[in-house]
Amino acid sequence: AFSYRLAPAHPYPAALQDGMSAFEKLVELGYPPNRIVILGISAGGNLALSIARELQKEKQVLPLAVVCMSPWSDLTLSGESIITLKKRDNSLRASYLRKAAKAYAANMALDDPAVSPLFADYTNFCPVLIQAGSEEILLSDSVRLYDRISAAGTAAKLHVFEHQSHGFQSYSSPDSYTALAEVNKFIQDLLLIQNGKEVEKNANRNS
Repeated sequence: AFSYRLAPAHPYPAALQDGMSAFEKLVELGYPPNRIVILGISAGGNLALSIARELQKEKQVLPLAVVCMSPWSDLTLSGESIITLKKRDNSLRASYLRKAAKAYAANMALDDPAVSPLFADYTNFCPVLIQAGSEEILLSDSVRLYDRISAAGTAAKLHVFEHQSHGFQSYSSPDSYTALAEVNKFIQDLLLIQNGKEVEKNANRNS
């Protein structure tokens, strides 16, 4: 986990710059970029996607995967769950999110993919695991993000946990343990696939 500068004192792109620095530091320490997984909860899910997208824009090696837990991917708050679930979400309010969105985006348009990764192009992107709670007002962010990534032909998985609220993975509960186990399996499965491809590649090279 790394600390990054926060809005409103440090609006976009401060957090992204800090995230990129953290990723580059791991590579500098010898970790292969395609064996690194970027994981974030809520606004951290937004940042995780943004770091991987920035790496792609710079034509660098992408991480193994991105894991988004209850990601806030749409700063325009255009998802229907903002309204339909407002009485069931016990952790977030739209009024707070509007203020936070303006603080983070500063002079950026709220629908700019740089600050709202929901609207980005995910062609040739790394695999993405998305987890959300059925009771959170950001549920639509997760569902629409999954649809957009899948439509681009990129591997994606969405798991909506029933009767759970925003960021439930941070708390001690059976569902939080299940969520973390799912993340572990997702990563291990990708590593097995990657290792298999490397073995096949080496075999072809030596044949």
